[in-house]
Amino acid sequence: MSEPIVEAVACSDDKHHNSVIIQGNVGRRVFKNSVAQLIGRIAVALTRFIMVGTILRTGGRTLFAEYSIVLGVLSLGEWLVDFGSTDAFTREVCREPQKAVKLLRTLTASKLVQFPIALAVVTGALFAFRYPAVVVEAGIVGALSLFWFSGVLVYRVIFRAKLSLERDVGSEFLSTLVMVALTMLACRRGLGLIAIFWAYFISRIMYFACCCWFGDRYFRISTKEVKSSEVSWSLRIAFAIGVAGFLAVGYEAVDILLLSRFGSVSDIAFYSGAQKLVSPVMLAVAAVASTFYPVFASYWPRDNARFQETCQRALEVVLILAGLAVCPLIAGSVFFMRLLGPQVAEGSPALTGLAVLCFLKSVAITLGPILYIVFAQRQLLKVVALALTLKVFLIATLTHRFGYWAVIGTNIFLEVVFAGCAIAMIRHYTKWSMKWTNPLKICAAILVAAGTPVLLHLGGISGAAIAIGIYTVFVLAAGLVRISEVKALLLRNSAAAPAVTTPFENNVP
Repeated sequence: MSEPIVEAVACSDDKHHNSVIIQGNVGRRVFKNSVAQLIGRIAVALTRFIMVGTILRTGGRTLFAEYSIVLGVLSLGEWLVDFGSTDAFTREVCREPQKAVKLLRTLTASKLVQFPIALAVVTGALFAFRYPAVVVEAGIVGALSLFWFSGVLVYRVIFRAKLSLERDVGSEFLSTLVMVALTMLACRRGLGLIAIFWAYFISRIMYFACCCWFGDRYFRISTKEVKSSEVSWSLRIAFAIGVAGFLAVGYEAVDILLLSRFGSVSDIAFYSGAQKLVSPVMLAVAAVASTFYPVFASYWPRDNARFQETCQRALEVVLILAGLAVCPLIAGSVFFMRLLGPQVAEGSPALTGLAVLCFLKSVAITLGPILYIVFAQRQLLKVVALALTLKVFLIATLTHRFGYWAVIGTNIFLEVVFAGCAIAMIRHYTKWSMKWTNPLKICAAILVAAGTPVLLHLGGISGAAIAIGIYTVFVLAAGLVRISEVKALLLRNSAAAPAVTTPFENNVP
C-alpha cells in the first residue's frame, strides 16, 4: 500500500474536539492550498465579474443572455472532456504514486478520444435547441477550445495529487486576464458575441501553456507506450463518475436553458446576474473542498478513523467559509446587483435566494466526491439522475407562473434532499456518523449576521460589512475557530510538522 499524502488529518486532542481548524502538518498543507485556491478563485471570479459588467453595459440584456446560454452549453462540453477522469485518476495516483507517469500518459491518450465526442455533442446541442445563428457560431468557436482544456485536465491531476493547486489557479488567473482584456476590446469595438468567444478560445490556449510551464518538472504531455486496452480501462474506471458528474453539470446548466425557453429575458438576466455574483463564492467553496479530496483518497480504506474525522472537519471548514461569504451577499443584495448595472438591480431577491442555495450546495460539494473514493458512484448516479428529472419537470411546470423563483425554489428543495442522501450513503459505506452541533451553530450565525442588517434596514456596503463583523464574532464566540489554531497553521516551523510525501516528489520523467 502506498504512503499517504500526509501524515495526519486532524488534531485528536479532546480539548479541540469542537474546533473546526485542522492542526498538524496536514492542517498547514491543506490550509496553504486552501488559501491559495481561495484567493486565486476569487481573483479569477472578480476579474470575470468586470468582464460581465462590460458585456452587460455595452451589449445590454440580449447579448448578456446569449453569452450566458453559450457558457451553459459549453459547461456540458467541459465535463465531457473530463467525464470523471480527474477524480478517478487523482484517486489512482494517490494510491499508487509509483505509477503516476504511466497513469498520466494513459489519461492523455484518453483525452484524444473524449475531445471529438465533446465537440460533436456541444455542436449538436446548439443546433437541437435552434438558437440563432450567432449563438451557434459562437458556441462552435467555444467548443473548439475544449481541445486545450483537455490538456489542462491532465495537469490538474498532478496539481491535485501533489497538493499544489496554486499552480492550477495561477494558470487560470493569467489566462483569465487575457480573456478579459480581449473581451473588453471586442465589446468596445462592437464586434459582437462571436468575437467574445474567440477571446475565450485564445485564453484557453494560454491556460494550457501556463499549466505546461508550471507542471513540466513533473510530467511532459505524451502518450508513449500507451495501449488501446489501457485507454479503455481509463474510460471504464471514470465512466460511472463521469455520468454522475455529467448529469450534475447538466443539473446546473439546465437552469439557464429552461429559463431561456419558459421564462422572460428579464428572468434570464436577473438569474444570470445573481449567478455571476455568487460564482466567486461557489468557486472558492469548491476550491477549498477539493483540497481535501487527495487526503480522503489517501486515508480510505487504510485508516477509517482518520478518514471519518476528516469528513467532519472538512465539512465544518467549508460551511464556515461559505457562511462568511453568503452573509454579506444577503445583507447587501441590492448594492451588489447594482454593481452589474441598473438594468438588473431589481433582481436583488434572486441574489438572496442564490446565496442561500450556495450555502446548501457546499454540503454536496464537500461530501459528494467522497462517494467516488468509497466506490459508491453508481448509487450517486441514480440519485443525480432522479434529481435532474424532477428538477426539469418542476422548473418547466412552474416557471411560467413564478419566473426565476421557480428555479431557485426547486434548487433549494433538491439540495436539501441531496445533502441528506449524501450523508446517509457515506454513513452506510464508512460508518461515519455526522455530528450536527457545529453545522447548526454555523446556520445560526448566518441567520443572525445576515438578518440583523436587513431588520435594521442597513443596506449597501455598510450592511454587508456589518454582516461580516457579526458573523466573525459569532463564530469565534461559539468556539468554531480558535485564534491559537490559526496561528499554529501560519507558523512555518510548527512543532507538529513532520515530513510530507506526495506523488511526483521524486518521479520526474
